[in-house]
Amino acid sequence: MQQVFTIPSSFHSAPSSGTVTENGLVFRWQRTLSYFLATAGSNNTVNIFDRHGSRVDYFNLNTALTAMSWTPNGEFLVAIGENSSMLFLWDATSRKPLPQIDTNMKGLAVVDWNESSEVLAVGTAKGNLLLYNRTTSKKIPILGKHSKAINCVKWSSENILACGSLDNSFSLTNLEGDTIFQMGLKGEPSSLKWSFMATETNSTPTPVLSMVLSNKTLFFHSVYAPKSPIELAFQPKYGDIVSYSWFGEGFIIIGFATGYFIVVSTNLNEIGQELFQSRTFKDSLDSLAVSSSLSKVATCGDGSVKVYELNDLKDVYAIINLDDDRGSLASLEWTDDGGFLSVGTKAGKIYTFLSKLPILGGSYDHCLAYVTALREVTISELVLTNPATTSSAASALTHPAALSTYKVDLDVEPGIVAVGPRHWAAGLNNTVTFYWGGWAKQMQPWAKPDVDGTPKGLAPGQIVQHKEYIGTVQRISLNNTMAAVVFTDGRMQVHSIDYPGRSQQNQSFQKIFPDKEVLRTAKNGFEITSVILTNELLIYGTANGCIHHYSVEDWALVNELQHPAGIAALFLQPKRTRLILKDDNSDFFIIEPLSEDNNPIPNIPSNTAGAIWELGGHPGRAIFVTWDESFISTHAYQPLTIKGPQCLTLGTTKLPHGLKPVMFSKGQVVCQTPSGKLTSVTLSTHEALNAKALVQEAEMAQGKALQLALTLGRMNEIWSLSSSITARKPWMMTAEAALHTLDIATAKRIYRQILHDTGAVMTLTALETSDRRVRVTPSSSSLSSSTSGGGMATSPLPSQMGSNRGAPAEDKLSLAGHICVIFGDFEKAQDLFLRSSDPVAALEMRRDLMQWDQALKLAERLAPEQVTFVAREYATRLESDKRFPDALEMYERALQASSEAGAAAAAAGVGAGASVVSLQKYSGRGMAEMEEHQVMCSAGITRMTFRLGDVSRGMKMLAGTDDPKLLSDCAGILEGIKMYNEAGGLYERAGAWEKAADVYIKGKMWNKVGALLDKVTSPRIFLQFATAKEAMKQYAEAAAAYERGKDYENLVRIYVEHLQNIDGAVKIVRETRSRESARIVSKFFQGMRDYRSVVEFLLMAGMVDDAFELAQQHGVMEHFAELMKDDATTELLTLIANYFETNNSFFLAGKHYLKAKNYARALGMFTRCPANDGKSVELAIEAVGLARNDALTHELIDFLMGETDGIPKDAKYIFKLYMSLGSFKDAARTAIIIAREEQALGNYRAAHDLLLDNFRQLKKCKAKVPADLERMLMLLHSYILVKTLIRANEHEQGARMLIRVAHNISRFPSHVVPILTSTVLECHRANFKKESFEYAAMLMRPEYRNLIDAKYKRKIEQIVRRPDKDETPNQEPLTPCPFCESLLPETTMDCGECKNHLPYCIATGRHMVLEQWSTCPSCEFPALYEPFKALVAKTGACPMCLNTMKEEDVKLATNAKELLRGVAERREADQLTRSEDDEGGEYDRDGGRGGAAGMAGVASGGALMESSARQLEAATTPASKVAMAGAPHADALFGAVPPTAAAGMGMPGGIMGGGGLGEPMLNSRLPTAAPAAATASSSASAGGWRI
Repeated sequence: MQQVFTIPSSFHSAPSSGTVTENGLVFRWQRTLSYFLATAGSNNTVNIFDRHGSRVDYFNLNTALTAMSWTPNGEFLVAIGENSSMLFLWDATSRKPLPQIDTNMKGLAVVDWNESSEVLAVGTAKGNLLLYNRTTSKKIPILGKHSKAINCVKWSSENILACGSLDNSFSLTNLEGDTIFQMGLKGEPSSLKWSFMATETNSTPTPVLSMVLSNKTLFFHSVYAPKSPIELAFQPKYGDIVSYSWFGEGFIIIGFATGYFIVVSTNLNEIGQELFQSRTFKDSLDSLAVSSSLSKVATCGDGSVKVYELNDLKDVYAIINLDDDRGSLASLEWTDDGGFLSVGTKAGKIYTFLSKLPILGGSYDHCLAYVTALREVTISELVLTNPATTSSAASALTHPAALSTYKVDLDVEPGIVAVGPRHWAAGLNNTVTFYWGGWAKQMQPWAKPDVDGTPKGLAPGQIVQHKEYIGTVQRISLNNTMAAVVFTDGRMQVHSIDYPGRSQQNQSFQKIFPDKEVLRTAKNGFEITSVILTNELLIYGTANGCIHHYSVEDWALVNELQHPAGIAALFLQPKRTRLILKDDNSDFFIIEPLSEDNNPIPNIPSNTAGAIWELGGHPGRAIFVTWDESFISTHAYQPLTIKGPQCLTLGTTKLPHGLKPVMFSKGQVVCQTPSGKLTSVTLSTHEALNAKALVQEAEMAQGKALQLALTLGRMNEIWSLSSSITARKPWMMTAEAALHTLDIATAKRIYRQILHDTGAVMTLTALETSDRRVRVTPSSSSLSSSTSGGGMATSPLPSQMGSNRGAPAEDKLSLAGHICVIFGDFEKAQDLFLRSSDPVAALEMRRDLMQWDQALKLAERLAPEQVTFVAREYATRLESDKRFPDALEMYERALQASSEAGAAAAAAGVGAGASVVSLQKYSGRGMAEMEEHQVMCSAGITRMTFRLGDVSRGMKMLAGTDDPKLLSDCAGILEGIKMYNEAGGLYERAGAWEKAADVYIKGKMWNKVGALLDKVTSPRIFLQFATAKEAMKQYAEAAAAYERGKDYENLVRIYVEHLQNIDGAVKIVRETRSRESARIVSKFFQGMRDYRSVVEFLLMAGMVDDAFELAQQHGVMEHFAELMKDDATTELLTLIANYFETNNSFFLAGKHYLKAKNYARALGMFTRCPANDGKSVELAIEAVGLARNDALTHELIDFLMGETDGIPKDAKYIFKLYMSLGSFKDAARTAIIIAREEQALGNYRAAHDLLLDNFRQLKKCKAKVPADLERMLMLLHSYILVKTLIRANEHEQGARMLIRVAHNISRFPSHVVPILTSTVLECHRANFKKESFEYAAMLMRPEYRNLIDAKYKRKIEQIVRRPDKDETPNQEPLTPCPFCESLLPETTMDCGECKNHLPYCIATGRHMVLEQWSTCPSCEFPALYEPFKALVAKTGACPMCLNTMKEEDVKLATNAKELLRGVAERREADQLTRSEDDEGGEYDRDGGRGGAAGMAGVASGGALMESSARQLEAATTPASKVAMAGAPHADALFGAVPPTAAAGMGMPGGIMGGGGLGEPMLNSRLPTAAPAAATASSSASAGGWRI
């Protein structure tokens, strides 16, 4: 609280002593107006100060003051003296004392005015009473009112005077001075106060008088219960009562001398109870005062003043320390409005504090000017944020941010403040000062100084004009250059705001309203009550309800509106002409001056103070707020809705006490506070939508939240919730709300993006275009009905009247009408259509709804040329409803109206000639359409003629027509009345052959039916005709009809039973697979004992059991089984297998057990088949593979090894078994072992093909291909490739392939000498001298020398005897590694840099390079592009798979890197597998377990039983073991040859892994004496197994 002024004690002390006497200081604030403060002290002088602390007057009493009092209206002050009979009066209006009034009584003690400020009560020290009426100057003396001095008096609101006396009694007196009640008391009364208190019997509060007795107790006297007074006593520790006050609803706060104050209630159920108690001062409490307007209580004591909130007494609002006056504070007093608090001391000093400023200010756009001190105005340009982007709760108070702020000190306290686009003004009484605004962001563009006289260089807040007016200023409104000022007498002055040094061309301007002409014509006087001045218009309202609009440019009256009640205030919407009007009845209206619409604002409380339009809101919305003392209400005005202009109340927000709204923007209301500050209140309607909380709400609540956001224009928030709110109903509600306000774009976006309702989007798109026709149906036409169905029930269709009938885009009434159609409000839609520029739309709507009576009335009124069409459509509906007489009448009316309209059109000059042409031009329809219309009317008349039974007339009317539809319709009518001959004739004329045949059949006119058979296609006609012919025993004709009718069952029956055409019947049954026909044929063949055919047709007839029994009886089960194939059930397959087993057909029994998934029985049957039956062994393997059963696997192995029948089976079946079991690794190893045996025997091509086939099978199954298999295949392919290379004269490449084979000669034991011989000779031919000598020397060893072919022996000996002295090896060409691009010899298969094993070319044997990568399209092996293409050109086949191919089939690969990556991944996987095998110790490094033992692999997902492995190893012949002994371990198949083997063969070091190759290259043959290895292989082959 701010200290405003201090009145020193010198104004109150006696001149001689300088101190205030014991009578003390007395001061009283002016009632109601609160502008003057009257003080008096021991100097016998009454001083009058204004609210700024300046003494304005004083007068002397010549005696000590005993009492003084202001009238309740604040006009007069009365003072009385101790030894004087005079009443001293002071007039606040003139600020001068009035003549003294003699009471003729001595010892005047107390005074008090009644509520009307007319009657003054004066009590004397002798107990007398005087009632003085100020208006009539009448005095009523009442002597002896009390026996002792009257020490207190108080008027009630009901003009009852309470008097307290030192005789310990009080009395109640009326205005005439009559005593109406008197009562004795227990002590001296003081501090009389009137209030109201509730009673038990009457809920209405009753008047009650309270008083303090002897400063100890509180006494209550009820006017309505005088005999039941209440007296409250308090705790002794509180001490004497210093002061008390009523507040709230029956509460009393009491201050005590010891520093306590308490709160008690006067409600009967709480009376006597302390509701609150606090010791506010330690030493003493000197005074207590309550301000009801501020809801605060002030206490003083201990040198300080403490102010508390009455709503929460624990909350200390302010503490004022007056340490210099500690212990001398005497009294407190608030002004009536709570604006000032004065504190008096015993020394005569008065401190006055400002507790509440007058809430005074003005605003324009975002700029505010408001009073922040008594003589200070603050100007702020605010920046408000959207509450949707903050977390502010509703009604939460925040401080608005300011773009710019400055303060201006005024010379006087302002009584009015106004703000305009460039200036602001402050004034008092008849004087106003205009200041330059200087906003940081000007509301309007600045004009040049020589245009409007605006000077340059003005500082914000600088005075531009000081003006005095002819009357007291009540309202001010400003525009860029002028001010409009309304005076209290109802006149108004408009003048220019003149700057110092204004140019001559911008002369000052002023005009007085109303002018003489208006005054002369005005009725009941003319008083202006409100004004709005813009740059274009002057708008003012009058007390008699007129609103005038003047053009500022020429001051012409442009508009005048009359309201039934007087205008209290006008509020203009920014940038619009729309107004909010408040009238003298406190009703609010929205005024549209252009349309003169006057729309009341609903639900407005009677105490509503004002309204504020939203600033910066959504451009398509009109949002405003109204407020009263407690609440702010948010409203939305919707000028365009389907129901016309509407004003909605969106919600209310609590307005904190004492705040006054002055601005509304972006959901926040800026308010002035009593302390001269600004605060903003966030409206509950504008809170940010919380998606998480909203999702938890019911669908209805979600829809209402979305509708509120739509009404406020918060579109971004709505779209952000599209993914959170998934229910359809809230979005349907939102879309309907958008349509309600004609917001087609928003509704369409909801239907398209959120509801995905194509039909609704199409309908709304049609509404946005110039052609707005919306076709509706009478059963489903409202949008509300589509809520549950998921879409609009309407669809866009072009107008039946043509494009020229579409409503113009700007016609809102037409648009509203179409939306009403969507909502199903057809009456409202018709009303809107009829008021729009497209009234014919109402007719189209009724036609779409098939409401023909209304449509006809509208057509007659709006479009007479449409009557004929409406009548025809109505007739069609009547016809469908079987109201034939009415339909005939309407068809005739349509035809007649067509002729009349054509004649009228011709007469009107629209066209000349035939009526059809004229009507066509008149109605806007095409010639063809008009002719069709008249034909339809004539056809309708003809149909109705038949319907009404006039057949002969109808036939005459049809005599010349060839209209197929009309003929068919009339034929149908004749058919209905069983006139079949005539009906058939009409059908034939119409070309309806099938209907004609139907009619003839009904009439049994078979000859006519037969004549039409070639023209009909309906099977039904043929069948009916066939049935009739069969009944006539004309079987051939019946059969032909049955066949054309596709009734094959009856056709077969006719063939078998009557025409004996068995071959035809069998052919039909086999083609149609008809069961019934098959049954008929089977019976025939059963009689012929052709059981195979019987079985076939029984199965066709679905008689499986009968067919099985017959096949069993007559030995045709195999035929039965063949016919069943995949259709047999498991049970039937088992029965078939049992049959074959019984008849010792084990192979067939096993096949059917296998199909029945009885794998154990199937295996048993297959093992009983003959030993040389390879097919049964393969099926046995298939059964075990499907069964995945260890026991069955061991049983099959025993069979394959010969333990079952003593006949070992070929080893290839072991390989097939592994493949069947899915054990691809073991299958591959088995293939390697088998291929190795073939290789050892010299069958190199067989071994090559076996490995290739296994390689391809593994790739097909997407299984891992072991590197062993791949390397072995490479070595075999290298040898086989030699012959091809030599034939192609590629001797050097052939020599290198032979060197690769010779390095692995131990893998070719059958042809060691021939291979070495070929190597020596090819190397010699290729000039590889070093390699030729090396292998020639090897052949000269004793074990080989005698085996050399005689024709080559001499040549080889010469090579050895005369070697070339140059030992430099032949340099092999280098090519890049496909993995790391390191250069290495082209036939090297392992890269020393990246350690990768390289893919090889199947055409050359060299490693692959990326640039030349190609593949065989059959086997998909890689090859170098150029060599491969050349080789294919010569041989016409792939060297690997030998499949025929052409040169153009060789393609250069575009994905070489991907193919290389696949090779690398396959080999890495195989390397991992080999590592796992090494860790598991599956094979011995020394080959001890060998290949055959390794075949004890996985069976049915697990390892074969150890016993089976032993049996398989024992069955392997010694010869095979010898062959395998030369091969290293399977996991290191191409590793180094054991040193002993290499040394024994004399092979050079670094030999690569083993394998074997084919026949000798140079047509050499083995000598008769073969090496031991070859002999061993031969003996092995002689045995059972070749492993």
